[in-house]
Amino acid sequence: MMSWIGTSTSLITFGFTIYKFFQLEGLRSRNNQLIGPRGFSLILVTIGLVSLVLATIEHRQNIRRLAAEYPGNPRSVAVMLAATIAILGILAFVAMIARA
Repeated sequence: MMSWIGTSTSLITFGFTIYKFFQLEGLRSRNNQLIGPRGFSLILVTIGLVSLVLATIEHRQNIRRLAAEYPGNPRSVAVMLAATIAILGILAFVAMIARA
């Protein structure tokens, strides 16, 4: 789970960084490009968020299986960290959409 969190965080921050770089530089995409920097950034952030959600679902299923065999397990800190990063990723996504 922690490796998925790291990968998702990297995708989200890289996508947001690309977006901000092109926004600050004032560069626009050319008409002959298939996808511009804004679209590419949105795709990276979306992939990061989707992979984070899928990893969280898989992790919770594994924790439930373990709890069935070994009752009394503590709560997973990784899920709380994933939720926090997902909230930040959603805020970044919304900020990118709002500043069209």
